[in-house]
Amino acid sequence: MQRIALWIVIASVSISALLGILALLAGDFGDTQWKVLGTTTSVTGASVLAMAATTAWGRRYIWWLAPLAAASGIVGFAIVVAGIWVDPSGNDVWWQSAITLIVVASAASYAALVSRAVLAGALRWALSVAYVADALLALTVIVAVWADNASDDTWRRIGVLAIVQASATVLLPVFHRMSRQSALASAGSGVPLDDGFCPRCAAPLATPARGDEALHCASCGARFRVEYLSPAEASAS
Repeated sequence: MQRIALWIVIASVSISALLGILALLAGDFGDTQWKVLGTTTSVTGASVLAMAATTAWGRRYIWWLAPLAAASGIVGFAIVVAGIWVDPSGNDVWWQSAITLIVVASAASYAALVSRAVLAGALRWALSVAYVADALLALTVIVAVWADNASDDTWRRIGVLAIVQASATVLLPVFHRMSRQSALASAGSGVPLDDGFCPRCAAPLATPARGDEALHCASCGARFRVEYLSPAEASAS
């Protein structure tokens, strides 16, 4: 299923790019060309969100993020494309619905992407901050979209949450690298890892690797065993 979804995304992006190029190279750049360009941009946006969401496939607790992001993104951008060609002037609900669905798709795709970060126990707070900021930011934006006149406080909250989410996003790859270096150092010294991760889905393990016991990933259900080949080299299989 994931491979099929990826090929659909690749095909849609390729077709959209071709149509966009043809629209730009047309002799007269008029209303139709703008509509074609807007359509291709919308298709590309939906494809990018769907591709990002595929990182949640096979994850036991967050698998639902993939269909949620894909469905809401496709429907949201489909409404945008229909609006480009039909021009529902004065229909605020039309565009509010589209923005709401796209915000939901963006939030779900973001959560799916950051879930791939494997952090040591002392650093996992950054992932929690990213999740909470992502959810609160999406909710606040949706409320602002449907409000008749969003207050200045609402926009300030959106700004604060966006800054918090951006900061957490910047820290996650740094913490991921720090956690990996710590794990490699522990493996090289022959010390059992305190913070292991699943080799299939990269989810943190609740039980550290000890001896030859088989480990079970609560996220994707995989079972595996960690084998230390030498004090300076270790691998998971």
